[in-house]
Amino acid sequence: MDIREYSSGGKYNRFGITKHGNRYIRTAFVEANQRGYRTAKIGQDLKSRRKDIAPELVNIADRCLRRLNKKGNRLLLAGKHPNKVKVACAREMVGFV
Repeated sequence: MDIREYSSGGKYNRFGITKHGNRYIRTAFVEANQRGYRTAKIGQDLKSRRKDIAPELVNIADRCLRRLNKKGNRLLLAGKHPNKVKVACAREMVGFV
């Protein structure tokens, strides 16, 4: 998930996300962000699944969740289309990972 860019002579033209790379991984990241960017609330089901996980891994997952929530909400409030927000959050998640 890279940004298409044409640059020459100090000028930078940046466009949308390209379709380079493994399409299955790209699809998995986009689908993982289907609703994940909308809330940072941790429900009872997630709490029960996190019981046996190491605390440092839970902290990393919470940081990623807050980061995606912040980006997603900022873009939604700016009036961006939800599909664009989903792909932008997927790219943010790839960068975090």
